[in-house]
Amino acid sequence: MNGKMILLLGDTHIPDRVTELPRQLKSFVECTRFDFILSTGDLTSQVVLSWMQKMAPLKVVKGNMDYLFLPEEETLHLPPFKIGLIHGTGIWPRGDTKQLLKVAKRLDANVLVSGHTHRPEITLSEGVLLLNPGSLTGAWGGSSDWGSPSLITLSISEKEVRVHLFVLEKELKRKEEIFKIKSGEIVS
Repeated sequence: MNGKMILLLGDTHIPDRVTELPRQLKSFVECTRFDFILSTGDLTSQVVLSWMQKMAPLKVVKGNMDYLFLPEEETLHLPPFKIGLIHGTGIWPRGDTKQLLKVAKRLDANVLVSGHTHRPEITLSEGVLLLNPGSLTGAWGGSSDWGSPSLITLSISEKEVRVHLFVLEKELKRKEEIFKIKSGEIVS
């Protein structure tokens, strides 16, 4: 497999909680080439969906605040990996690792991308990489106050998975985590 660059984002809540995308993150996304975009939903408008569709092949799921016609879950096959995508509605408490692992196993996914908490997370548990890009706009959520806007980029090659978490505070900050691939399994 040639390396693939994937953008993970979600929980924009435009226009119901926020009026627009943060300029720095929007510029970063528009100036970077992605092979795929995966969105955890809660776009809440066609405007954000149309913006994402212009940049790369897109998979997006329906969030609990979406009135768009979107699927509840999606998968992306990048052999030997399978990435599962959900919003996270129905996971209680929100972002619960054990319940997310059950979903990943049901989808037969090596990586599960979820949202709904509005908090970014990077967790490797039982060989499954659980990723939450947080809220692209920093919009408040049902279980969180207003947070910092964030997104994740995921770079997958034959030997490793690189996860870059970008968080916009006063400036755009980046945190990198690298996971090795051994015998088709993701390990730390």
